Amino acid sequence: MDFDAVADELYSGPPEDFVTTRNQRVAEARKSGDKELAKRIGALRKPSLAAWLVNRLAHEHPGELTELIGLGDELRAAHADLDGRRLRELSGRKQAAVQRVADRVRAIGANPSQAVMDQVVETLEAAVASPEAAAQVTAGRLAAAIAPAGFDQWMIASAGSSAATNQKVEAKSTGKDDGKQEPDDARQRQVAEARDRLATARKEQSSAETALAKAKDAATEVEQQVEDLKAQLAEAERDLRKRRDAARQAQQDYDAAMRAVKDAEKALQRLDPS
Repeated sequence: MDFDAVADELYSGPPEDFVTTRNQRVAEARKSGDKELAKRIGALRKPSLAAWLVNRLAHEHPGELTELIGLGDELRAAHADLDGRRLRELSGRKQAAVQRVADRVRAIGANPSQAVMDQVVETLEAAVASPEAAAQVTAGRLAAAIAPAGFDQWMIASAGSSAATNQKVEAKSTGKDDGKQEPDDARQRQVAEARDRLATARKEQSSAETALAKAKDAATEVEQQVEDLKAQLAEAERDLRKRRDAARQAQQDYDAAMRAVKDAEKALQRLDPS
């Protein structure tokens, strides 16, 4: 049994079958004597619906996902060059690409709610913004949605700041600086700060969702252990009844044998009193 094959089976399969299938694979690994593999499989966590949808995308449409993530490299290069015009262009392309891929995810099925699709979109945006998030998404083994990193918001804010700077330089060159640039810069900072706070809140939400998923999985595992123990107890009780029946039969056989011995002794004494 191979860990990667089991992980792919679990994270691309139906969410409702995750725990049952995982427990079966754990039992199979233990039966084969591979305790370390059983431990690794047992540590896999059931994915949220949003995470499962993204996992399905990674398994079924990897090309579309790779193309979307490729925009992240271009965005980071434009950001490093402080190219505001290029950032605005790429940001527009990214939004359109994310929407196309999100539509593909929605078509996978499961009738996701808008809240779930919001988490899907956030995860896709995180994959564009962060190489680390991209690696997690393309692996197709997410247990929870990923909130966009602060870097993504920084790129957006930088695009706006670069645009404002370009406008200010252009206004000065034409003698049309109307003195409103400073309030615009302040607003840009406020927007950037608000976006950072939103990103932080979403990250905390994602962490809470992960903790909730782990807690639910832990409860399911305990429930499964209880069911296993109940089954073992029932088997032990059946075995006890069988052994008690066997003991009663053995006692009856022993008593019969003792009676036969006594009868034989009496018969012998009658025939040979000496």
